[in-house]
Amino acid sequence: MDAETLRLNHDRYVETCRTHIHRQGLDDILERLEQNGFFEAPSSASYHLNEPGGLCLHSLNVFDTAVTIYKHIAEPAILGGTSPFTSEVSMESLAICTFENGKHRHRRSLPRPLQSRHVPPLHQVEEIARRPLGKL
Repeated sequence: MDAETLRLNHDRYVETCRTHIHRQGLDDILERLEQNGFFEAPSSASYHLNEPGGLCLHSLNVFDTAVTIYKHIAEPAILGGTSPFTSEVSMESLAICTFENGKHRHRRSLPRPLQSRHVPPLHQVEEIARRPLGKL
């Protein structure tokens, strides 16, 4: 990944966080990620995106995928009354959950108050995961 792509991914990550996450402490987290090398870190040691900036790009990819799935599958089911969930999921929750998921090397940089409160209990997630895709 060239320097320009690293910068563009960095800027997109920060802008996405600032656009969707409105909880106190975001500036501290972004600063910690800068200091800990998150934006230059590879996604893994030997698999996909094993290159400088791979972890940031992976996190952006996970966010984009989650938003697409939510907008095209989950949200219509929620609004149509065919979803096991009864309320919509905020973009803030999607951003926090997906960006937290992408920070494998930097998990300790996220304080507990910034973790999402919209994640269903594990037993519900497992029950939903067993359903056929059309029944989500």
